[in-house]
Amino acid sequence: MGEPHSIEETQSPTSLREFYLQQAFLKRLDAHQSISRSAEDYVRSLFHLDDNKINGHGIDAIDRSFTPPIHYEIKTGLENIIIPDTELHYQNSSVRPFLIAVKRTDNILTYKKHKNKKFIRNFNNQERLLFDFGDIFILPFEVIKDHYIVQRSKNLVEDNIKYIGKKYKNLKTLQVIINKKVKEEVDDIIRIKENGESISHDDRTNQTLTFAQAAHIIIKYGNHYRLLTKTKAFNRNYDFAVIDGPILNSSPNNYSKIFMMDYDRKIMDDLIKRLAEDNKVQEINKIKKERLQLHKEIEDKKKDWGESDDPDLEKRLNALVRWQNYKKDLFS
Repeated sequence: MGEPHSIEETQSPTSLREFYLQQAFLKRLDAHQSISRSAEDYVRSLFHLDDNKINGHGIDAIDRSFTPPIHYEIKTGLENIIIPDTELHYQNSSVRPFLIAVKRTDNILTYKKHKNKKFIRNFNNQERLLFDFGDIFILPFEVIKDHYIVQRSKNLVEDNIKYIGKKYKNLKTLQVIINKKVKEEVDDIIRIKENGESISHDDRTNQTLTFAQAAHIIIKYGNHYRLLTKTKAFNRNYDFAVIDGPILNSSPNNYSKIFMMDYDRKIMDDLIKRLAEDNKVQEINKIKKERLQLHKEIEDKKKDWGESDDPDLEKRLNALVRWQNYKKDLFS
């Protein structure tokens, strides 16, 4: 019996096209998977963190190299991220919690609107190759709590400013009353969550944290940082670091930035050290380039599926699978 023929030799251009698409995408991607899951994989891989979720629930990542361990909540967005009041209890937990905000730079719309509601839309599988994560912001959860209180107070003051002279004596009185009310709300939510009680979606309140605000907070500069420093609770005595991260798909010669802050250098220095030792940035850069190369290849093949001889096809498909399906040995 002779050697088996290659797929290129045994299938027509049309069936080859179907084979290629199936191998690259079909049954390997969840059409309803949210982009945040990919961001979680991205961050866990970059910093060598463990997945702490059970059946999809729980904190997004954990670092067991510290005692007690460090917990990380990971969020991603194009311009900002959403901070629910139901997550502010992390700041009172027995382990040290941080928030990692990841900026997406691909501008792929992840939601569609229907009757004034947002729904995660089904992505074109080829679009997934272009998902790109840029700057990363790492902040302690006590800072997130301070931001939430300041931002919600600011928004409520703006909503009620029309009542100055009627319900409120002046702007200062309005600000004091609103700030006290927000703090009481936050304390109530933290108490409820610490008691293990559930809160319905309708009773939750969200505030946004823009990436510009996160940068202001971390590098101690800008209007939002000055707004935070006006509060007595905010602790200004922290250190920060800004280092290069992986490349950006949109500009492969430019690197994303990793912003981090804490009240001592221990955790920050450990994260910076493991990035340098594990070569994760270089490995992720390689995967990003492979994804872009695969996207270009698909575009080229669409023009003429008959020209299909490609000895590196399997390698590129494996690169896609490694990226999309998280494993502990991702990028290794």
